[in-house]
Amino acid sequence: MTTTTPATATVPWLETDTSKVKKINGFDVVDKKEYGTLGQDAFLKLLVKQLECQDPLKPMEDKEFISQMANFSSLEQMKNMVSGLTSLSSTVNDTLIPAMSMQQAAGLIGLNVKYSNTLADGTVEVKSGMVDSVVVKDKVAYCMVGDKQVSMDSITKVYY
Repeated sequence: MTTTTPATATVPWLETDTSKVKKINGFDVVDKKEYGTLGQDAFLKLLVKQLECQDPLKPMEDKEFISQMANFSSLEQMKNMVSGLTSLSSTVNDTLIPAMSMQQAAGLIGLNVKYSNTLADGTVEVKSGMVDSVVVKDKVAYCMVGDKQVSMDSITKVYY
């Protein structure tokens, strides 16, 4: 049985693919998206390689191995949590907030509102009128007062 020492062993997923290296101002630059972080598979391969290359007379302590596996498990759970939170955030931003905004605006149909309108020269005028309908544009609800789209944040007063 031949044993490979860590000093002579190559780790292919940590080596740089020279076809991806660019010369910029005399320096070798590698795309960060391709390299620089280890994924779950790379971690497991590295752990297996570490076990293969360890000195049989001084094997890895149980505590060390359990600690590495616990760290790996924690990392995997954090990655899953981040993925879940990202998905939840996307759902809230894409569906829940526009739906709530639409529901709020729909409650104003048939009511009179006073709203501020900023003109092209920067002056602000106050207008009022009855909300006829509600439209959603780019996930934002607008009250239709006559032919004018009024954003919910420009409404200053609601009355009968």
